[in-house]
Amino acid sequence: MAIDSLIYSLIQVLHNLGAALVLGAPVFWLLLAPPLQRARPALLILAAAWALQGITGAGFGGASWWLYGRLPDLHPIAFVALLIKIGCMTSGLLFTLYLIFTAHGAPGRLAWGALAALSAIALSAAAVLRWNA
Repeated sequence: MAIDSLIYSLIQVLHNLGAALVLGAPVFWLLLAPPLQRARPALLILAAAWALQGITGAGFGGASWWLYGRLPDLHPIAFVALLIKIGCMTSGLLFTLYLIFTAHGAPGRLAWGALAALSAIALSAAAVLRWNA
């Protein structure tokens, strides 16, 4: 296996695990509704997972720059999908941080639903990005 394939694979593994967490955590909360005192730790983990999505997403571009001296050429559809992913990641992270620092008590179902929707949109955009790059 070439070093570039190994680097991209390791970034992809972290990115996929983060994606599973940013979708799984809000869906888990919506479906199973654990005790409210567990909301804050769940939000802290979710914020870290959103940050991981941003870092590993940027890691793909960074690896391309480091390995090949340029960013990947993206089809316009793939570029729009990338912007959607970046928007979802930024919105998800900021909203999660907002809930951590300003919410009194646990977030309601609407907040968890919004976080799940942002995750699902980002994952859908990832599929478009993957097959139109």
